[in-house]
Amino acid sequence: MKEMGCKQNWGAVAPARLVSTRKSSTCPMLETIVEEGCEN
Repeated sequence: MKEMGCKQNWGAVAPARLVSTRKSSTCPMLETIVEEGCEN
């Protein structure tokens, strides 16, 4: 359930539009940003 928390945190920082885009299509670049955000 770590991903859930990450999504919540990321959503608070990133625009809703970007979060929506990430949901509709898997973008490696966005994935990396989310992963890094969870690490810190």
